[in-house]
Formats: sequence, structure tokens, C-alpha cells
Amino acid sequence: MKEIEEVPGYRIYVLERERGKVKVGVSNRPRKRMLHLACQGGFEIKRTYESPIYGRTTIYELERIIHNKLSRYRFIGEWFKCGFDNAVKVVELTGAERRPEKIQPTINPNDEIAFEIEDGVSRYYQDWND
Repeated sequence: MKEIEEVPGYRIYVLERERGKVKVGVSNRPRKRMLHLACQGGFEIKRTYESPIYGRTTIYELERIIHNKLSRYRFIGEWFKCGFDNAVKVVELTGAERRPEKIQPTINPNDEIAFEIEDGVSRYYQDWND
């Protein structure tokens, strides 16, 4: 497996798999974490999202708030049946309520990652089907 290059820093990630199931979690290296989950779980990744970098103390509180907001859609553990776009919207809106200590400075131009600004909120995501 090719080593994944990424800027370390605590981020909320959203991973979408088949049938609209999404995982919302925290990782210091979210791309590596998501690939590990897919390999261990035997599923294909459809789309992913990574938040800007947050400090360690802020990120876990942010994750708890997001999980609470999505609780009625909980499938099991940190997996939800709410749709990828809905989960990302909750992450972005909740994150916008708190100021990140750091923002990811650059994106490797060799990565197939899109950068969008929607409603004043930046979003990094990768479509794994392209």
C-alpha cells in the first residue's frame, strides 16, 4: 500500500460507504485512518471529508457535539444513516461555531482532492469513485 502523505493535525472526518452509511470520527491522520477502516471493514469508500485542523482539546468536544446532533440517525457507534452531505453540513456548521486554532495550510497538488467554499465555509473532500 502506498504511504499516504498528509499534514498531521486533529480533524473531524466523514467517511461514506454504501447505502448512505457515514462515519464521523476524529483522527490526527484522517486519510490513513479512513483507509484502515475500509480495509478492516471490507467496504469501498464512496466519499470523504476532512475538517480544518483543530487543537486536541477542542476536537473531542466538537466530535461529542456533532455525535449528539446526529444521534437520532445513529446506526451503530460512530456510524450514522443520515447521508454524507447532511453529515458534512452538521460538521461544518458545528465547526463554524468554534474557531480552529490552526487551518491546514496547503493541499498536495498531486492529491485528487477538491476544495470548495460554500456559504463561507471551506470544505475538503475526495470522491473515491473518480
